[in-house]
Amino acid sequence: MRRILFFLGLTFLTIVQNGIVYAQSVWMADTTIVTCSSDYFDSGGPIPSYSSSENSTLVYQSASTCILEANFSNFDLGMGDTLFVYDGCTVQTNLLGSFTQNTPLSGTLFSTGNCLTFHFISDTTNEGLGWEAIVNCPTTPIAEILARGPTSFCGGDSVMLIATGGVSYHWNTLSNEDTIVVSYPGTYEVTVTGASGCMDTAWQEVIVYPLPPVGFILPFDSICILDPPFALSGGFPLGGIYSGDGVVAGVFDPTQTGEGVFTVRYSYTDSNGCSRTIPQSITVLICNGLSEQVSVDEFRFSPNPVHDELCINSTAAFANSEIRVLNLSGQVVIYNSVEFGSRELKLSVLNLPPGVYIIQIKDKAVVYKRIVKD
Repeated sequence: MRRILFFLGLTFLTIVQNGIVYAQSVWMADTTIVTCSSDYFDSGGPIPSYSSSENSTLVYQSASTCILEANFSNFDLGMGDTLFVYDGCTVQTNLLGSFTQNTPLSGTLFSTGNCLTFHFISDTTNEGLGWEAIVNCPTTPIAEILARGPTSFCGGDSVMLIATGGVSYHWNTLSNEDTIVVSYPGTYEVTVTGASGCMDTAWQEVIVYPLPPVGFILPFDSICILDPPFALSGGFPLGGIYSGDGVVAGVFDPTQTGEGVFTVRYSYTDSNGCSRTIPQSITVLICNGLSEQVSVDEFRFSPNPVHDELCINSTAAFANSEIRVLNLSGQVVIYNSVEFGSRELKLSVLNLPPGVYIIQIKDKAVVYKRIVKD
């Protein structure tokens, strides 16, 4: 609500929003004013004087729940007129004084709580010039929250919030310290209490972005040292970066690492700037001298990589052949034989752990083929 009053060409503006007066000059009337800063006049305002036969009550209520002070600079009442001042929010509270022409009000009055009530009665004659006072909250603390760092960050980070403006503090986290460290999203509010017991509040919104869901599954976890470099894959969501031992531009080169166990990583950053990195281990082996000596024209292995069943086809009939599957340490993990005259063998590898294996075929000659079990 906005109220504009005109007196002799001067405009006095009172702004009331949500019951709180933010900037105003107040004339004596039957009303309640919630404020911490006000010029207070009789019903005539700055221009003398008030009217006869008045009987009105004005309640001042502190906007900060603190005490109020009323400092009167001018006071002139006619004979038979009285201004009553009460230390509370009604005329039933403690009477601070009744002020007349013979007992004028000068200086400052203080409330013990958060209200001062003024009740004015004028008779039918002999109006005075009225009064002028300033009403405010003299000891209101000003609460403020200072953030040591960004208040919007990724999960796993935190920010320090520091409250100022008082002698004691109480957060909605139940902490009574002036400083808290927070890592969860939400609105953090602090109540600041000044030396006089007056209070003020401040709040700070904290936004925490969740880390992106990131996965990294290597198609195999071991390779031979003489294998050619290969592009890393298996990271999701797409658009991330591969790094780690022996990795250049997303390509792993076993000749750069030598034999051993090495860590490769997949990192992904989302649109909020939040990142997550997933590591995986890859083993580079000497492979005990095993080498790949297969004639592509004679045998075909499919699929490769394989998950459950490997199909081996030969352009010529098998001749009482033996099929062995060896791990990279040279141990036989699967053995099978092929009937004479057959051209196809289906080999179950479902129970093998993921990794790199060597297929050894003893036929007319010994043939080796590297496969990947995913």
